[in-house]
Amino acid sequence: MQTEHFRQDHREMHQMVQELRQMIHAGIEQNAVQIIPLLVRIGEKSSHHLQQEDEQLYLPMAMSSDPELAAIAIDVQIRMGEIREAFEEFCEVYSTPADIIANAGSFRQDASAVFKVLHDRMRFENNELFPLLASLDSF
Repeated sequence: MQTEHFRQDHREMHQMVQELRQMIHAGIEQNAVQIIPLLVRIGEKSSHHLQQEDEQLYLPMAMSSDPELAAIAIDVQIRMGEIREAFEEFCEVYSTPADIIANAGSFRQDASAVFKVLHDRMRFENNELFPLLASLDSF
């Protein structure tokens, strides 16, 4: 299974999150206007990425005759749904620059928590899941 396009998406999302971290570090209040479109870009990229993963990766895994592989796919999809929900809630709470500025401390903490979970997920896929799939003859 070719996973390079998934890995490239991960690199792009990681870069966007690093850009967000730099904006936060430089000053939430000064960068709140630029943060909103960056959050939108991250959301669009991750949504498109997840759709591709579901279609090309997790659905075939879930339909696998290997029960362990099918269980991994189902577990990963459940956890991704939780991550997606947390990100959407985060974006709803901080949907305007005024929301970010009024709650700068909470924004910093919430962004750190949401993007740590996303980072952990991408690391799992890159370091564990993709190598596992590459080692399987039938996938």
